[in-house]
Amino acid sequence: EIASLKENLLAHEAIAATGHNQGPPLDDIVEVRKTIQLIWPIVEDLETEADSEAPSANRLRELRQKLLDISIVIAKYFGVIADIAVKKSVETFSETGTKWAIRASVATYASTNEGVQSVAKAAWELAKVLTRSSAG
Repeated sequence: EIASLKENLLAHEAIAATGHNQGPPLDDIVEVRKTIQLIWPIVEDLETEADSEAPSANRLRELRQKLLDISIVIAKYFGVIADIAVKKSVETFSETGTKWAIRASVATYASTNEGVQSVAKAAWELAKVLTRSSAG
């Protein structure tokens, strides 16, 4: 799960952050990169903890919660962006371009958020296993 999320994050980091002909920064991409910068250290810590000889269930739970908190932020931000995009499509004649922009935003945020939630779930499952094995 961690490897898949890292691959997804790397792909999103590779997306150009400027518009056509090196225009101004694209706000959505800039925000995605800010989110990725928040996620990377947690994912690295989680990977280190999971790979350690004696992973801590409490530390895994803590890292899981951080990922879930970020997941909520991503979902809220996406909701705001989608709302703005829909309003803009009503205001403009170029509805087709706006629809593609909305689809791109949906795909970006959904795939990032899905990966974050998947890693959080895997961390939770590992923490449960560790708790059972230390109690048994």
